[in-house]
Amino acid sequence: MFLVRLLLVCAFFTHCYASVPPASEMIQLCKKKHHHHKKHSTQEEVPAPPPSHPAPAEWARQRIQNDLAYYQDKRLSLSKMETLFHQQVHNLLLVKFTINNNQVVVEDILKTFVVKTRSEDFAKAIREVCRTYTLPNMVFYISMEDSLISSEYDGDSLPIFAMAKLHDDQRVILIPDFEALVHSTSLLAQVEKGNTRPWDKKIEKAIWRGSTTDRVYPITVDTFSQLARSQAIIQSLLYPDLIDARFTQLVQCSHHELVRQRYPYYFGSNLSIPEQLQYKYQLLIDGNSCSYSRAYWQLFSNSVILKQQSPHIQWYYDALQPYVHYIPLQEDMGDLFEQIMWATQHDEEVRQIMCNAQQFANNNLKQEHIYLYLYHLLKEYSKLQFVP
Repeated sequence: MFLVRLLLVCAFFTHCYASVPPASEMIQLCKKKHHHHKKHSTQEEVPAPPPSHPAPAEWARQRIQNDLAYYQDKRLSLSKMETLFHQQVHNLLLVKFTINNNQVVVEDILKTFVVKTRSEDFAKAIREVCRTYTLPNMVFYISMEDSLISSEYDGDSLPIFAMAKLHDDQRVILIPDFEALVHSTSLLAQVEKGNTRPWDKKIEKAIWRGSTTDRVYPITVDTFSQLARSQAIIQSLLYPDLIDARFTQLVQCSHHELVRQRYPYYFGSNLSIPEQLQYKYQLLIDGNSCSYSRAYWQLFSNSVILKQQSPHIQWYYDALQPYVHYIPLQEDMGDLFEQIMWATQHDEEVRQIMCNAQQFANNNLKQEHIYLYLYHLLKEYSKLQFVP
């Protein structure tokens, strides 16, 4: 009897041991169970949404919102816009842009050099934006003028993009200028060369070079000295140790020879961007309107800007603050000497102003930032109420 019980017990344990997999199989089984558990957990998770386009900076969002606010509640007739385009194309230097299936079509009726070159730059930039982002279908018009005043056309029915406008003009929509859109890389390469001279090694003088463009048009012998840029040159002649300002080109003038005969000392040699950046103080004075590329490259420089107060603005001007990003000057340049003297006596404060401007430019005005602004601007514009 004992022997039978012993045999039964042995048989039981032999069966149990035979049902347990070998150690190697146990490890593989555990791995499979763990892998299955992980896979099951992943499937239960909500998949992350695809990354969206970066949001614009707050100043940029506000600028776009303000520029489009006037048209938010209006029904804009595409047919009427087309009629007004053909009526105003010559006096406003208009170019029509159509985006269809993310492709850009340009209609530039005017074939002047200015319109052609500027419209080509805009087209190149908009196509580059379309290669990076997807834009809705739309039609819009850009003025190739230096600045635009909506009282000169039917701004209620024809929203127009322009590179500059009067600060309180609600009907003009600001768009980045063609120089910043396309030529920023070459401009910044020149700035990089000029920035090699450190702050404490710079010449402590204000520098300016440029043409005789001005809102006074045409320029005559009698009006020449009234230009804001001429006023800066007059003070340069009075205070040569503090200011070096000269015209390099005589344009928009009806009496070239007479002007040059009467004002020979107002003209000087041209200076490259690196040469100008040897100076600590950079003058920023309007011409026909805002000084596009000059304002742009000066913000990236390691010199400080003395900026003329002006009713004309570019797309980023509202983000710039006096004594934070630049030293302000009266519109008629009457306080130029006093402001330069203040700068020489407050070097650390002025150096911080330069650093603030440079930081703003690096964070907001490089080419990728400009293209992002253009994308958000056009996307929001496309949401306006357009009817046939």
